[in-house]
Amino acid sequence: MAVPQSINDIKLYQWTEFLEYLDTNPNDNDLSIMAISLFCEISTEAVRKLKQKEKESILSQINTAIAERVPFASNFTFNGIDYGFIPNLDKLSIGEFADIESYEKDNKDLWKVMSILYRPIVEQQPYNHYAIEPYSGRMNADFKNMPVGIVLSAHVFFCNIGQELLGYILKSLEGTKKGTAISILRDSLRNGDGLDSFMDFVTGTSLIWKKYQNSLSIPPLCFQPTKLTGKASKTK
Repeated sequence: MAVPQSINDIKLYQWTEFLEYLDTNPNDNDLSIMAISLFCEISTEAVRKLKQKEKESILSQINTAIAERVPFASNFTFNGIDYGFIPNLDKLSIGEFADIESYEKDNKDLWKVMSILYRPIVEQQPYNHYAIEPYSGRMNADFKNMPVGIVLSAHVFFCNIGQELLGYILKSLEGTKKGTAISILRDSLRNGDGLDSFMDFVTGTSLIWKKYQNSLSIPPLCFQPTKLTGKASKTK
């Protein structure tokens, strides 16, 4: 049984499955069993056979792992491929914005969000710069298994930058005449309905990012420690 020593030892699909389980409001014991089962990749039946002190030790280590905060990674290597975060967020297309907004609505689709934000590096450039594959709408299913620490740090980073960018867009369009705005945005707007629809889109997206910015966190797992005698302590 492999117990995660770091947040990046936990895979994205394990994290999202655990978030989904949290939504069922399980009791502490069931939550502990599911945490060990998912993050250590063993059956729930095997977890129930663990000794209490062993269970507590594993949960303590899992708590340490999920509490770790890793810095934002602009690039990383996964399954032998070098991936880079979108280098110019100010050039993010409306299509990319719209797809991110759509996939952010369900934690199960986070791997798709990561497929948009991180794409294979096709050219290394001076001063740690790089170019990535153009967006094609194709999702990278391998990212279901990517380290969740990279996902969480990228998610927070993008939410912060995204809100700032949308705020700038709204400010720059403030007072713009509708006809002028339509002529500027005509080729990039997905629905082609003009400034009103665009404003609804960016304000709605901003609200979604604010809502989901902290939605991926997992609270510390509760467990009842044992005394030095090895007997379970009594609850008050």
